[in-house]
Amino acid sequence: MEDSRPSQPVFALIAAVAGVAVLTAFAAWSPPSFRKLALFSIAYGLCVGGIVVWAAKEFGLARVLAIILSVGLTTTGLGLIAVRGHQQFQAEQMAVTKADPEQAMARNIIEAAAAQDPELAATLAAERRDNEPSFANYLALRVKPLGEWQQPWPVVFWGVEVLLATVCGAFLVSRQLRSPTVVTEEQT
Repeated sequence: MEDSRPSQPVFALIAAVAGVAVLTAFAAWSPPSFRKLALFSIAYGLCVGGIVVWAAKEFGLARVLAIILSVGLTTTGLGLIAVRGHQQFQAEQMAVTKADPEQAMARNIIEAAAAQDPELAATLAAERRDNEPSFANYLALRVKPLGEWQQPWPVVFWGVEVLLATVCGAFLVSRQLRSPTVVTEEQT
């Protein structure tokens, strides 16, 4: 039996983006221990795929567009989750640095001297940039349970996680939205 609902791809897009935004916000603000390596990304990709399948069926989105939407939303969502994880990592590093009274006193003395010396101020600013926790450092911290990995391997691992998640989500969408099989006379 054919679906009589009209195709409304704009509503499918809005519904999928809204659903994935809620999922991404939940995942991004969850504790880092919740975001386990690989398993979290795969589950996220499958959830995005499920949301896209629902939106595509509900509003009549074409299969190819649904697959593309799933890939785009999964990649974007995992990127936003990683950015939020990096921000949490930076905040933790800054809190540890500020909690040390000896470092705080030394930092205050150096900052007071830098206010009078432009050359020292420039050196201090360059040192802050160099010591700020980078995204690559955050990714290395994520894979630390698997051992000490040198760069670029933590970045490659994260890239593989994102790729695997997008493939899983796209596969789910593809399988769920495939056209119904034709019933032959032999099967009846």
